[in-house]
Amino acid sequence: MCRDLTDLYDRVIGFDPRYEEDQEIVTNGGTILHTSSLAHLLDEKLFIGLTHHGDAVLELQQYISPGALIADDTHPCISLTARERLQESQIAVEKVVLSHEEFMMWPRMPAWNNRDIPGCLVEALVLLRQPGVGTADFSAFCAEAEFLGFTGRLISPLDE
Repeated sequence: MCRDLTDLYDRVIGFDPRYEEDQEIVTNGGTILHTSSLAHLLDEKLFIGLTHHGDAVLELQQYISPGALIADDTHPCISLTARERLQESQIAVEKVVLSHEEFMMWPRMPAWNNRDIPGCLVEALVLLRQPGVGTADFSAFCAEAEFLGFTGRLISPLDE
């Protein structure tokens, strides 16, 4: 994912506490820093939450600057209680969703709009249609998801 993000950003930080040392990787689009050092997070303004549980971002709260945005791509999502704590530090949270005009999930997933679908389900649908697409080129996967009618967006999380 970090490599794909360098198509959009010059510098991407992949934070994981399991990294034993900093490693800088230069791609055609930019630079990736793999790090476990929390100090690297202090001045950043955009975070993509990909954790085992949304509320795990609270462990990083003191290293996230006021005015930052967390794009929540976790399931379960960052809870209302955790979002309120982050908001106290002026840290905004928006939910990453994929939507389809003709899709409706019923009953809807908790904290999701019934027109939105988890990325893992979109991945399964794309791979059913085109096995192996995007294994080496994420843009091919995205193109196939768009062809199927899926669009990504950030939304305000539901208050539940």
